[in-house]
Amino acid sequence: IDSKQQVWVGTYNQGLFHLDGAGVVLNVFSAMDTAHSLADNFVRALSQDDKGNVWAGTFRGLSIINLETTQIDNVLSRNDEHSLSHNSIYCIYKDREGTIWIGSYFGGVNYCNPNFEIFKHYRTKNDERMGTSYPVIGTMIEDEQRNIWIATEGGGIDYYDRKKGLFSYHYLTNKEKKQKPVNVKALFKPDVNTLFVGTYLNGFGIFDIPSGAFRYYLPNPADPYAITSNVVNCIIPYKNQYLLGTHSGLVLYDRNSNRFQPFAPTPDMARLHNQVIYSLFED
Repeated sequence: IDSKQQVWVGTYNQGLFHLDGAGVVLNVFSAMDTAHSLADNFVRALSQDDKGNVWAGTFRGLSIINLETTQIDNVLSRNDEHSLSHNSIYCIYKDREGTIWIGSYFGGVNYCNPNFEIFKHYRTKNDERMGTSYPVIGTMIEDEQRNIWIATEGGGIDYYDRKKGLFSYHYLTNKEKKQKPVNVKALFKPDVNTLFVGTYLNGFGIFDIPSGAFRYYLPNPADPYAITSNVVNCIIPYKNQYLLGTHSGLVLYDRNSNRFQPFAPTPDMARLHNQVIYSLFED
């Protein structure tokens, strides 16, 4: 949802849809054999910069859309230190200063000032302190001190201390309680000491930041209040509780009781054509 409360929807292979508040399609952007069309029709990530431009992360590059003119400028990897580290983009995050952070598939993290479009790369390094633990980046969030928490899809959670310019890694344990890198799909910070973690095949987790303790919540047929899926793709707050987008539909999580329940506020929601939920927004 952009600054004008209009909706942008990235699709698997149909490009990018721009809708008004009533759901009427205003524009459809798609990849064509022209310099100023969408970089690719597989759109994985969306964000808006402080100038109002929409940034679309695709399978084959970054597209920046000027909403006043609808012109698209594409930014591609040139295999140098000032362009994108990799064309395949998984996530885009704008921090409180307006800086754009881009997570890529096997290219680590890109840091970009939109005023200059010069990229700084944070790649996987042998020295833990200097780069990411894994080159595939699922999502990123900023904490109260402006530091960045990074979900990797094979190295657990990375933490970037912006003041020190150093990384630290949290590999977590898997559901068998073994210290093993976990594929992290979603992060949400409900308070200063806690991270909610959505994973692939290890369910929903709660990471206690001061102690480093991590607790999993997994499907359990014997427990009517257990989570219904071991894949959690997204997490958002909802009416003093939390909504989880999973591979078995929407799930409502009550932190006070540690209970999960399927969420379908209307009959139409219960009849979703596809129960795999990849992203959630509350308008």
